[in-house]
Amino acid sequence: MIQEHELRIGNLVLIPYNKSNKKEGFYQARIEKIGEFGSYIKPEDYEPILLTEELLLKFGFEKEPCPHNETMYYWIPNIFSLEKSIEHDSSIVFSHDWGEVEIKYVHELQNLYWVLFGEELTIKE
Repeated sequence: MIQEHELRIGNLVLIPYNKSNKKEGFYQARIEKIGEFGSYIKPEDYEPILLTEELLLKFGFEKEPCPHNETMYYWIPNIFSLEKSIEHDSSIVFSHDWGEVEIKYVHELQNLYWVLFGEELTIKE
């Protein structure tokens, strides 16, 4: 479950299927307006999408292992970089002079990118 205050227009989330159509599970959707999926689905029903290497690459990140330790770096050249420990199954971390931010879900990465750059982080087709 995602708290409504964590969401913004443009976030990718998982939305539950309409059970009256006898479909089960979730599908991926981009939020265009809060509450857009009908009165039967509330924002608190949305589920986060786990941030994976595959999704990072689809967002346009490149990857490179660090030759000195067990860390994989992901970056958009000259703009933004993230790191993930290869040794441990840990979250992806955005590091900056003022500290570190742990990122587990796609909407968290999208929100951080929006705050830093004022533009949408979208999947590159």
